[in-house]
Amino acid sequence: MRPTRLLAFLLIVTLVPRLRLYAQVSSQGGEEIVAVARSEDGAALATVSSMGVVRVRDTGTNRVIREMNAEGLDGVSLNGCRRVFFLPGRRLGVLGFNELRIFDIGEGRRVAKYSSAEGFDNMVSSNNRYFVYFNGGLAEIVDLFDGKTLGRRAIPVHRAMDISPDGRYLFHFLEERKMIECMEIATGKIVYWLPADGIRRIILTRKAEQLIGITGGSAFMWDLTGRKLLPVQFKAETWDPDLPFVADEEWLVLPGVLHKGTRAFDLKTLDPVPKYVPGKSVSGAGPAGKPGRILLARVSEVFEYDLQTGAQLRIGGGVSDVYRSVCLSPDERFLFLGTEDGFIKYFDVREGIYRGVFMEAGQPVTSLRFSDDGRMLEIGAERSVDVVDYETREILRTYPRARISPAYTFIMDKARKLVATIIAGELSLSKNGMTLKITTKAGENKDYFVYESGSMLFDATGGGIDALGLFKVGESAISPRRLSETFYRPDLLTAFFSEGTSFGKIASEAGRRIRQSGRSPVVDLKPDAGKVTVLVRNGGGGIGRVNVYLNGKQVIPDGRKEPGRFSEMEIAFVVDPARYPGFDPARGNRVEVRAFNRSGEVASEKSSVDLPPRIVPKSGVVPDKKDAFPQPRLWALTVGVSDCADPALSLNFAARDAEDIYQALDAGGRILFENRVNLYRLTTNQKADSLRPTAANIRRVLQHISKHAGRDDVMMLYFAGHGQSSENSGPFYFLSSDAKGFAGRYGPDEAITDEDILRTFVNSRCGKQLLILDACYSGQVIDRMVARGQRSNSIRAFERMFDQSAAFILASSSSSQKSWESSEFGQGLLTHFLLEGMRGPSLDDGILTALKWMDYAKEGVEKYMEERSRAGGSYLEPQVPRIFSRGDIVPVAIAQFPDQVSLSKIPFNAPKPLAGPVTLLNSRLIDPLDLQTKVNRILSRSSPDQSPFYYMPDRDYMASYRLVGNYETDSRTGEILLEKATVVLDKAEKAAFALSGRFRNEEDLIEELVLKFAAFCEGAAQ
Repeated sequence: MRPTRLLAFLLIVTLVPRLRLYAQVSSQGGEEIVAVARSEDGAALATVSSMGVVRVRDTGTNRVIREMNAEGLDGVSLNGCRRVFFLPGRRLGVLGFNELRIFDIGEGRRVAKYSSAEGFDNMVSSNNRYFVYFNGGLAEIVDLFDGKTLGRRAIPVHRAMDISPDGRYLFHFLEERKMIECMEIATGKIVYWLPADGIRRIILTRKAEQLIGITGGSAFMWDLTGRKLLPVQFKAETWDPDLPFVADEEWLVLPGVLHKGTRAFDLKTLDPVPKYVPGKSVSGAGPAGKPGRILLARVSEVFEYDLQTGAQLRIGGGVSDVYRSVCLSPDERFLFLGTEDGFIKYFDVREGIYRGVFMEAGQPVTSLRFSDDGRMLEIGAERSVDVVDYETREILRTYPRARISPAYTFIMDKARKLVATIIAGELSLSKNGMTLKITTKAGENKDYFVYESGSMLFDATGGGIDALGLFKVGESAISPRRLSETFYRPDLLTAFFSEGTSFGKIASEAGRRIRQSGRSPVVDLKPDAGKVTVLVRNGGGGIGRVNVYLNGKQVIPDGRKEPGRFSEMEIAFVVDPARYPGFDPARGNRVEVRAFNRSGEVASEKSSVDLPPRIVPKSGVVPDKKDAFPQPRLWALTVGVSDCADPALSLNFAARDAEDIYQALDAGGRILFENRVNLYRLTTNQKADSLRPTAANIRRVLQHISKHAGRDDVMMLYFAGHGQSSENSGPFYFLSSDAKGFAGRYGPDEAITDEDILRTFVNSRCGKQLLILDACYSGQVIDRMVARGQRSNSIRAFERMFDQSAAFILASSSSSQKSWESSEFGQGLLTHFLLEGMRGPSLDDGILTALKWMDYAKEGVEKYMEERSRAGGSYLEPQVPRIFSRGDIVPVAIAQFPDQVSLSKIPFNAPKPLAGPVTLLNSRLIDPLDLQTKVNRILSRSSPDQSPFYYMPDRDYMASYRLVGNYETDSRTGEILLEKATVVLDKAEKAAFALSGRFRNEEDLIEELVLKFAAFCEGAAQ
């Protein structure tokens, strides 16, 4: 066989990019969990943050399944949240400063609100069923299970109250008379009273046999059967009367605050629990729903404690990490952070990239320090120290140490006066008068949020902005999406660590404008005969634009009759939903209104009203359920461009990637949606002109999907091919098959822009929308959402897009990075991990959901690139995918793969061995015949489909198989002598095979070498 005949199964290149080779603002960063509760079945955990954001988590996965208030910006009035609790019917109660809000967890919206004119002096009963609040001097008592009012009674305003489990009696403390009264709610009659003094909280046991009165530092107990004070006093240094509670009718829990210890007492023996003495301040507490267990929240984490053993288990977390330690690597490239939950995370400060988890320590990391030579990292916990090899991350030794008090300030670099400070788990870096606040999302992910407190400049991932970045200015809340147009700076980390950088004067004018922008307007909606009267009152900052939404879609950009007038105290107008697209007479409609202040930078919460159906069925005729509630459909378009008009733009796998995603969606989508699927593919593998990925064809299909997708449907758009960013934050271009070369701008016949794609979302009624871009520089699509100073049509389209019930974007790389094709997999990197996730890792009981799927693919690419980098693939440029999601975060199902038969229909390429450059030298360590070059040239010219290995041209890449041999030339006959060759991997011999020994010419030698090496790699792949 001649070398030319080897081209049928050898490889061309290992990694090819999709671009072929040739005011004072306080962030939510250190947010605390101030209230916590678990559902009765134990399946859900609810938390409320210090910013008023309500999150409900699945306790099995710790994933947030519902988040309320953050996008609506209505969390401000819940500051000072005192309690959260579950109610029947998938409802959740949140007790704030002066009101109680009831949320429907399934729909993610508020369904009731009870406001008290007396502020803090309102109360939810110990069994979470009854609510007492004051209005007009009367205490109104409501049964939260059915919403009925039990009675209104004139009693002195005081928060020390409770109601008997049967709802018949109100127990309340009279401060002036120094007694606890028992009042019959129905009649107002005083049944009896108990002498008491200084009571701040009353707790009734479930059977109402005991009453516990909490003072500032003690608790007393009365036997209500005999109506007498028991001779026992529970002492504990607790100061918040909202935190104490009774668990399982057996334990009185007095959570400690202000760094005081939490105490628990056995109500049967009246003795303190000896083994439970955690000396940590808690910010929230509640029953765990399990015998002998309670929930305690510390800063941003939730722990389950066993009252009898003192054991603790972290069952959930807030959004952000709690930091315990920090250090710089000796080369000043990496910033390492130790967290409360036992992770070490790190930033590449030179590149300005957050790399996520460096390693897991398994316990709180109280100190971090490098050895003088930089080869070892010392990781300190509270009672031990691990010494770790910095390169391999292996623990070299562990030694115990006495408990030490943690340090809260670290001088990291005396020369540059760089100081790190940790306060309440939040990290601040100070240098030359600048302060950088750093927050990372808890757990194994790569979401972060950093901002410079003086200038308010910030940088963040999409997930970091969503989860960590609710800003508070004065008494109003502003999302970073509003602030970002002025303050977003993607190179903030790199700039901060650079010499001579100063942010002192940057954005100061914009900062003053935002601080002075004032409060948002107040919106009130009144339904009447199928229409809605909108009343907007000036809240102090003027009345700006008033957005009106119908069934999640914006239908009126500004409801003001005279948009130029901002100083009016009140405006009113009427909305008739029947006049707008998306009106549904059969199912009913929701009208929502959001009003902005004069500057347009502060928004009210969304007010909403639900209107009943207008179509009334004929008498005796019940409409079919399927007609009244149409079953959802899947709409998907996959686009793959491997070949363009300019041959220099050709790619290896983009078209096949789109075909593979199409095939997988066709298999799993038809099962989940019961054949209600509408799938379209445009790839350069298709022969018909109508199926080619021209710009005109892509726009045609996008318009078709936008027009026909319904509000309950799921829409997914996937693009694989060349992406091109533009200067000055201009549009992102996805090149069509008609592209004629690389350029700064492209005409409408050569490419489609991000505005073309997002117009599909904006103009559609579809409520669940996904966009996946496997193309170079695709992160620019996300950057343009938060790029400061840009008010283009696409930015406005983005904002409208995320008013849908759910929207997700996955970009394969940042706006400055290439997206790689991998010959190791024969696919684009991102697409490979998307398909891998569909085969099991991203499935929940066989169901593929959007965010979990995207998370898996993102993490898969990042881990792959890190492994290649550690193995010596330094020539690879980084690729860090980005995810952006907004709106309804209930899992959006895309496909279902219930069994092995359906999984087998997902195209997937298993990795093949990597082959590195060969080493063929004579005894003088030279290659006079240039055999190395000739063999490597053949190895590099191979078919991606048929080769049993992938060629890696980098000699420094140690994770590839190398062919090594020593040859000589017979001076008499001219024959080449080579009897044996070996295969090595990272300097270790893996195999050896015999050769013919004597070769008449180079071609015969090369042919036998390559064939035997290929046979070895084929065996290694299996």
